Amino acid sequence: MCPGRRRGRLSPSCGGARRHRGERSGDKERCATVLEEAMQKLRTMMEQAQLQGEAEYQSGALATASLGAQPSVRMVYVVHVEDNGPIFMASVHSGKGKQLIENPRVGLCLFWPQMQEQITLEGEAVLLDEAASDHYWKARLRDDQLGVWVSEAAQEDGEAAAPQQSLRAYRQRFRAVDVPRPESWRAFRIAPELIRFWSTGWHRLRNRVCYTRGQGDHWSVSEEQP
Repeated sequence: MCPGRRRGRLSPSCGGARRHRGERSGDKERCATVLEEAMQKLRTMMEQAQLQGEAEYQSGALATASLGAQPSVRMVYVVHVEDNGPIFMASVHSGKGKQLIENPRVGLCLFWPQMQEQITLEGEAVLLDEAASDHYWKARLRDDQLGVWVSEAAQEDGEAAAPQQSLRAYRQRFRAVDVPRPESWRAFRIAPELIRFWSTGWHRLRNRVCYTRGQGDHWSVSEEQP
């Protein structure tokens, strides 16, 4: 059940008393299916946002906190949505990256104002390996990759250099090759524990669909009252 909320009509859940009729697969497979369903719904909403002209349809507000519970929030680019969670990238040397390493508890909110829809996720950020980081790095636009090098150089120098001048330098440096991934730039996956789909339209009273991970990775689907 969603914490602190009145539970509405229960949809078929994983590991609970109510399941799909005629279900023959094991709990583990069913649990994966519930999460995959939520992630497919997220992918569909992002595709719809793109079609409707949302300029930042892949951007979301990522909330992190230090070990001392000092919160921080900033926009990140969601590179991809896998069946087990959304992927973003960050420098492990940045303030964001350091917080993700020392305290992986995170929240992510994606909001599409033209659609009046949003999704919120809560869970843990998982640092992916070098091979996965290379894979998602290649999915970024070349100018985005060059921008990362400009940002990394500024952090290493400890001063803000002229960004356009630095960008021109990196364009020249990598003019004949693919832009490599800086060693510190890594991919993270959010392993969700709570996912809410909101039909925003603040003046309208609509239920919110809530996916919750329970013990043993058992997922349930419920509705929150407005």
